[in-house]
Amino acid sequence: MKNLSKYLFLTVLMLGFYAPQALAQSCGDLVFTDITLSSDLNCNSGFYALEVRADNITIDLNGHSIYGKGVNSGIRVLGYDNVTIRNGQIQGFSLAVNTANTQGLTVTGIEFYRVGSGVVISSGVFADVYNNQFYKTTAPAVSVVNFVAGQYSNGVSISDNEFYQARVGIEVCGDDADNVLIYNNDITRSADYGIHMMSSQNNIVQGNIIEQSDNIAIRLDDTTNTDISGNSLFDGGIGLAIYGDAGSACLAGGPPGSSFNRFTSNHSIGFNVGVYLGNGGPVQYVSGNEINGNKIYNDNIGIWFRSDTAFNDGTGNAYSGTTTPIIDMGSSNVY
Repeated sequence: MKNLSKYLFLTVLMLGFYAPQALAQSCGDLVFTDITLSSDLNCNSGFYALEVRADNITIDLNGHSIYGKGVNSGIRVLGYDNVTIRNGQIQGFSLAVNTANTQGLTVTGIEFYRVGSGVVISSGVFADVYNNQFYKTTAPAVSVVNFVAGQYSNGVSISDNEFYQARVGIEVCGDDADNVLIYNNDITRSADYGIHMMSSQNNIVQGNIIEQSDNIAIRLDDTTNTDISGNSLFDGGIGLAIYGDAGSACLAGGPPGSSFNRFTSNHSIGFNVGVYLGNGGPVQYVSGNEINGNKIYNDNIGIWFRSDTAFNDGTGNAYSGTTTPIIDMGSSNVY
């Protein structure tokens, strides 16, 4: 019996040495296993606060904060899959959650406060960003981007988040940054745009509330086949803008143009221009878009077709309280 007790004691002791532990970390640590913070991290130097170095990792902030001053990234994930970041606050970083070439990222229950970008998904697929709060970000709060030919940023879901005073609430940018689902978000007082899509396609924007954008609530550049429906846009410069070739900071290939986008069953209320199509250039890059069944109320101008628009459908909209329902400077548009 004594030998058995001794054996059990040694076994437990060895397991204590070798079993993975979910422990709090220090600034600059590499993360190889699940961790749970037991206190705040205040990080004032280096390139990151925490960097993930394995698949299937959960970082639980456990209600605590990661604060960075003079540090590039809060949590960095480069090339690892199925990473979950949850439950706390991240503030002060240029890039709060910075990811690339990652599949299966989940970010939930995080308050991002006074950061540059909140979540960057670069060439990453099947990410889920939901139930977070983004306050006073100086760059796009959530950025889904692709800069590299042959890589993808597809299948991303961004839902049920709150954005307040972001420069841009949600950005989708680059060829093969496609099939992004954006729904049930509340985006208020964006300095530039509530939602901005560039060189992208096949996205769904549904059920969002976008209020008091200083510039444009939703802007599409060189974007095709995107479905925008059931959104409520209130107060600002422009409700929806569709441009053909305004340039892109991300990967952009093929001929420019914004075509076959659908803007249906939305509210666009209290703007200088409710829906603005085209850049005003000589080439008709904006064509075949559908602007149907919307309530375009109390705007100075309802729908403005610029000279580079053609064959767009603006029928079936309501214009209560809108001073000038239609301006058409393009060709073969119907309304």
